[in-house]
Amino acid sequence: MAYQIDWTSSVRAIPEQRWGSAQQVEFTYLDSCIGVVAKTIARKVIGIHLVLIDGQGNLFDDTGIRRVREIVDGGLLGGVFIIGDYATWADNLGPVYTSLRNGLGHNVREYQARGRGIGGRLNGGTRLQYCINGRWANV
Repeated sequence: MAYQIDWTSSVRAIPEQRWGSAQQVEFTYLDSCIGVVAKTIARKVIGIHLVLIDGQGNLFDDTGIRRVREIVDGGLLGGVFIIGDYATWADNLGPVYTSLRNGLGHNVREYQARGRGIGGRLNGGTRLQYCINGRWANV
């Protein structure tokens, strides 16, 4: 079975291979994972929790990239960042990671982080922010 990304209502603890949308999103523990956070025109953010290798042994690939693009494009993105262990993704997936990043737009920011308390939000309904270990900062 191909790499899957499914919807969740657990936006304050988005688990692996799930996505959700709200004013604020947070991921479960990020180790070698990354999160994609995109601002939407509906004054929400989309959070997508990605793993390098899923439970069935599928490596993140073009199928995963297409699914991320479907989710983000469906929300009419207004800004995006990648947060988590993106260095491991770049080292292990090379062109696949580059394709993911480039497919999200020209101004994609990357924030290296591991652990809990990682996510994104809209401050005041307009300003995109990221969170690492419970500390918020503007993108």
